[in-house]
Amino acid sequence: MDIPKNLTHDQSKALSGVWVLLIPMLFFLVHLSGDHVFNKTNTLKMVLLLIVSSILLVAKLKSKSFTQKPALLLLLLSPLLATFPGLAISQGQYSYSFPYEFIGQLLCVIWCYLLVTTPNAINTPKKIAGLFIPVVVFVCLIGVIEKMGLNPLIRFYINPFESNWQPGPEIYMRPVSRIKSTFGNINYFASFLIQLVPLCVTLFYIWWHQTNTSKSSTYINRIALTGLTVLIFSCLIFTGTRAAIMALILSSSAISMLYLFVYKRAISNYFLLISIGMAALLFFILSEYDQRFSELLDIDAWHSRIVPWQTAINAIKKAPFFGYGLGSSYELFFNFMDIDASIRISNGSYNHVHAEPLEILQEGGIFGLLIYMLFWGWIFLIGSRFIFKSENSSHLRLIVKAILCGLLAYHIHGLFSVAPRMIPARMTAYTLVALLLILTKQNRIQERSHDGSKWPMYLIGLCLIASLAWLAPYAKYQYLYSKALASNTPNIQMIELAKSSTDVYTLHKAALSAAELNDAEALNSVTSNLNQLFPHYRKADYLSAYGKVLSNDIDKAKQEGLQVQSVNQYQVDTGILLGAISIIQLDESEFKKQFSFALKSLACKASVIDCEQTEIRTVIGNMHSPIQFMVKPEKITTFIDHAFLPYLNKKAGSSFINEDSAINTLTLEYAQLLGSSDFFKPDHLATSTITVQDHQSIESHIKASNVLKNSTAMQSKTYISQLRPDDSLMDQISKYFLIDEQFLTKRDQANHVIKESTLQLLDKLDMQAFLQRRILQLQLAFWLAQSTKLAASQLDKHLPSSKIPNAFKSTVPSQGNL
Repeated sequence: MDIPKNLTHDQSKALSGVWVLLIPMLFFLVHLSGDHVFNKTNTLKMVLLLIVSSILLVAKLKSKSFTQKPALLLLLLSPLLATFPGLAISQGQYSYSFPYEFIGQLLCVIWCYLLVTTPNAINTPKKIAGLFIPVVVFVCLIGVIEKMGLNPLIRFYINPFESNWQPGPEIYMRPVSRIKSTFGNINYFASFLIQLVPLCVTLFYIWWHQTNTSKSSTYINRIALTGLTVLIFSCLIFTGTRAAIMALILSSSAISMLYLFVYKRAISNYFLLISIGMAALLFFILSEYDQRFSELLDIDAWHSRIVPWQTAINAIKKAPFFGYGLGSSYELFFNFMDIDASIRISNGSYNHVHAEPLEILQEGGIFGLLIYMLFWGWIFLIGSRFIFKSENSSHLRLIVKAILCGLLAYHIHGLFSVAPRMIPARMTAYTLVALLLILTKQNRIQERSHDGSKWPMYLIGLCLIASLAWLAPYAKYQYLYSKALASNTPNIQMIELAKSSTDVYTLHKAALSAAELNDAEALNSVTSNLNQLFPHYRKADYLSAYGKVLSNDIDKAKQEGLQVQSVNQYQVDTGILLGAISIIQLDESEFKKQFSFALKSLACKASVIDCEQTEIRTVIGNMHSPIQFMVKPEKITTFIDHAFLPYLNKKAGSSFINEDSAINTLTLEYAQLLGSSDFFKPDHLATSTITVQDHQSIESHIKASNVLKNSTAMQSKTYISQLRPDDSLMDQISKYFLIDEQFLTKRDQANHVIKESTLQLLDKLDMQAFLQRRILQLQLAFWLAQSTKLAASQLDKHLPSSKIPNAFKSTVPSQGNL
């Protein structure tokens, strides 16, 4: 108990009542909004957690409730402290994210400790329900309204800054596919839910059996409980988060099997089979409900996880025992990723590993992982002992079982997601830890001689002050970053903000803004600062090379571009830059290399080749046609005529290159040029001949596919064009669904055309393979167009178009042949 012994019974009761009201209010405050007042919602949650922890500390100081648990505080801090040896050994070489990660984890520990030393607030099922149920119901109701497409955070001014920063009034757009409620991120919301769903269901179960069936109000209560259960599970499904849902299924099955194995051994085997069957059934149901679940059976869906996992393993091999320190994962990604990582992923960077054990090994090595496992092993051990003791209250045993289930789901989710690293998920986990320690009375683990020690309170106070001292300027620049993005001139505002900011997101965005404005001086200045703060961050090295292009220092730009490719071979922008330089310098050797890189990267992403096995080779010589492709198993050879590179050089120097439509015009022209190669023409199967009617079917198939691809954008454009300023919400909804019905008919017609054309050509043409090659054709043409456009910035733009080699003019097919 944390209430001083010299207080009277009435005083103790009143103080206990204060905690029962205060702690749920503070917990609710953290989950009230997902406002992007800062660049990252997690920063907002961190600020809110700092505020509520400070309020709770001040309340405890005013109550003079000083019974402390020093040993418990050290235990809670042990996983965090275990990362310090690696930080010292690496001398903070990769520590840009250390303050952010350290404060985030420290605040969760402080919150947990303050709860454990206030056991009267959450030591009964009723108090536990008062802490969690209002928050869960609130965020789920927000989620359901969000699912309907009403955007409640903006419409109801729950997000005041986003509401004020948006350019116009809120309009109804469409029901959303996945929900994030007040968490700012779908995965954070899912992680929060999977931890609390078992506890909420358990509390509902207890409440259900405590009601008196002879009263008419019982039926109302039970209907309400059923409705709340459906609400919570529906929101979890609406998140569509595969790892989180499967984590809950696995944790629930594991904890239930463990429980029944002890108490009902005779049926445990049957329960095991039923649990496995139910998990498999639910997975296939979800696969039908959401294509994202069925995609898990495709290896391509795992690249976004395999790449950061492999990068982490590369880093761990260099420092296996103590790691690199807390928050090192972000910088380590750019220093240890495989040279061909970009060929598999569209995302250029990962803040975290998306696998908690690997990230712990990165930060603390084997030593850190051992401490982490001992800490959480202790938590699960005391919980397991409690539920297996029959003398304990049956209701409390059920609650502890639900807590273990939620914490196990949290850790399983952490094997595949970054969400358990974020404040919303981690704070929930540490709240459950505090609840577990209170219910199992593990808050008494320290020696009695330390009961009067006040140093934990003073230490916590100092930590909160230090956290505020760092978080205040960090949050300030996050706020200014978001405000600049919402301004009418975001590029100019971002460049100006970068002059005083040390925030990596601000500097990177400012560099992109300077590149977009072709401001060489600003770009060189920003990239210089960015590379000092965070070497090799995202596109920083490429942007630095691009700055040299803008400054007409081509040799330096080429040198820096080649350096980028030495560690990230398939970085698209760098390939375009070096391709442009090879066009400027008429460097056949360099152009061959860059074209090969581009072809392999684009062919891989278009699923035309096996990324791991296929070899790409480019040959330049005296050819009969500008460009041809010879395709063999596991090898593609490109044959390019000597005149092709001068053709690109002269094209870059032509006057039309200044026009806004130049990229589209060049892409079309190059696509037609590439289309003369047999590689991009329809392949007929066996001895079947492709007739004129078949070509018409192919054209119809492509047009129908384009209708489906552009349908959503066209529908939104049509809908917005028909809205009037005085339309009410119901008017907006009515117009939306009317237009949606029209486009649904168009989509059905397009699907019908695709089905009919596919059946017609089934024995003559591999339509999927042809469409994949066609995508590659357009993307490769776009790569050439971008390289040409960039080369034009360094060439005389007033050369007459008649200087383009006539040989190429005669070989370019007409637009109708594309």
